[in-house]
Amino acid sequence: MSTTTQQFFNRIDPDLDVMKKRQIVDPGPYEGIIKNNSDVLRTGRIEVYIPAFGGPEQATNSWIPIQWSTPYYGKTDKDNIGKDQLDGIYSYGMWMSPPDPGVRVVVTFLEGVKDKGVCIGCLIDDMSNHMTPGIPSSKNWIEDPKVFDILPAAETGRDILPVIERNPKFKDETRSTLGVLQRPVNIPLLKIFKQQGLLNDTVRGQSFSSSQRENNSSVYGISTPGRSVHTDPATNIQLKERMEEGTATEEDLKVKERLPGHMFIMDDGDVEGDSNLIRLRTSTGHQILMDDKKGIVYVATASGNAWIEMDNTGNTNAYSAGNFSVHCEGTFNVQAGGNINLEADMNVNIKSKEAAVKIHAEDGTIDAVSEKGTYIQSEGPLHVRTAEDQKFTALDSDIHHNGPEATVASTPTTNDLVGSNNNKDVLSSIANVVPEHEPWSRGDE
Repeated sequence: MSTTTQQFFNRIDPDLDVMKKRQIVDPGPYEGIIKNNSDVLRTGRIEVYIPAFGGPEQATNSWIPIQWSTPYYGKTDKDNIGKDQLDGIYSYGMWMSPPDPGVRVVVTFLEGVKDKGVCIGCLIDDMSNHMTPGIPSSKNWIEDPKVFDILPAAETGRDILPVIERNPKFKDETRSTLGVLQRPVNIPLLKIFKQQGLLNDTVRGQSFSSSQRENNSSVYGISTPGRSVHTDPATNIQLKERMEEGTATEEDLKVKERLPGHMFIMDDGDVEGDSNLIRLRTSTGHQILMDDKKGIVYVATASGNAWIEMDNTGNTNAYSAGNFSVHCEGTFNVQAGGNINLEADMNVNIKSKEAAVKIHAEDGTIDAVSEKGTYIQSEGPLHVRTAEDQKFTALDSDIHHNGPEATVASTPTTNDLVGSNNNKDVLSSIANVVPEHEPWSRGDE
């Protein structure tokens, strides 16, 4: 059915059910609007309203079910297996869930058959893709009490903060150019950056990888939608119960706000060469960053309590707010061209279980200083040999040889790793945490 004929029928009676028209239509493509993205078969089928077909947009009988296509998908051939239920096929490929209702899509009908509608792409509304794909930041943000609760001294136009898309319903008479468009602050992401200590770090923290950064932006990437703020059954127990009972309403499931999603960014950089990077960041802030301009590889947790950074000059820095534990089954070698510095707020423990502890200063002295006392104990012979004089000085006290009996030296405490860590191989150690081959019990998992 041609578009002209369809529009003619709609002018006669706009309430006619477009689903009952002839099955053969112009294959299109058409512009459609997603009205329902829930598919009981979980194959991504959606229902769209196609303005060219007419009918009331909010009437469900005006919506057309179509398939969701993907750039790549495959599965093994069912003809290669038998009928035994233990035989199955294997699927693979790219999967991205259909967008929210209201998104415009391009629809075509295979072979001109109406029940073979397929979504072949998504359309971008004007100036609605700033967050895609890197959830970037801007110094042009709208003042909000929530922002000042987190950053009392923040100043729009000066401080850079992560932002979301503008509200298209709000008529901003002061807006002049795209570059100074003010947007609301992304409050959840702002809290993440502050917690990590990366709020003022425009390399490791805030991003500028936006498809609207410049004309023909050199940003490539994928970002997930992010979990819904109010309609997430994982955090809304009442909604979860209604969904399980089948009593959840359409209003219950409307998504108005989303938390940050996961992102994978490949950015060739801006006109200054900055942001030339690959970034993989999760919704809560765990990330792996490889920045060519800064010459760093940076890996960090969402809390900021553990991170490691390597740079092109050969520096490697690591931080842990908790324990830093290393276990190797073979030899642990450390070689430094400069100094090796060790400092602990508490004890420094060194133990050799089956061999000697050796210290050699090849071209220098060995200096040991204790503010409380020095104790040396040997269960075998104690040999002291010098090539020059031996000097013993006891300030305001005596020097005793062979009496009274010397105080016994203490040894490092040996920890039971069976009860506390459930270790399988290393059952005791002066280290209180000894990682092992997986599966290894971490205690808190």
